[in-house]
Order: sequence, then C-alpha cells, then structure tokens
Amino acid sequence: MIPPPLSAGEPAFDAEDLLVRVDGDRALLVELVGLLRGESPRLLSDLRRSLAANDGRGLQRAAHALRGSVGNFAARPAARLALELEAMAREGELAGGAARLAELEREVGRLERDLARLCEEPAG
Repeated sequence: MIPPPLSAGEPAFDAEDLLVRVDGDRALLVELVGLLRGESPRLLSDLRRSLAANDGRGLQRAAHALRGSVGNFAARPAARLALELEAMAREGELAGGAARLAELEREVGRLERDLARLCEEPAG
C-alpha cells in the first residue's frame, strides 16, 4: 500500500480547530507546544531506532504515540504520516518506511515552526 502524497498546500495544522480545542487560551497553547517540542525529538528518535532495527512493534508503538501527540494540535498531515507508519509496521511492510519517516520528520518540523508562529501572534 503506497499512500498518496500530501497535498502541497495543506497547512501543518488547523489553527481555528486548535484554538477552539484550547478555548482560546494562548498560555495553555504555549505550554502544550512546549510539551510537543520536548517530546517529539524522543519519539522521532524511537521511530528511527525501531526502523533501523527492523522492529515493527517498536515502530508501531512510537508512531502511535507521535500520532496522538500531533493529533492534539489538529495536525492532520503529520498525524496521517504517523498513521501510515503505524499501519506499515502493523502489516510488517517496512519497505519505504525510511522515506515515509523522513517525510514525517519534515512535517513535524513544519508543524513546530508554524505552531511557534501562532504562539507569537497577538490574540484576537
């Protein structure tokens, strides 16, 4: 199963949905973004390590955890990529996993940059 590529114009996250999720509380948003930025490097490292070791179970666990983390931010592209990695691991089809992981790493980086910009914007 080769998933379709992400649409080039798709935003990293749904800002409107995210602000509703935090009830417009910018301080809470900043705190949650800090948690993501602290957790994502470890999860991405776990994904790389599991993929290198051909550890489908570890890859599935790490992808699931990352999907939950980015899902909290209405980050559909990153969540979709994590879900694809999770499914690949569950099915034992790790071929193409490195390319998908590289795409996920880029998407998480884009998500974090865009979230930082949102946190810096004045409320209103």
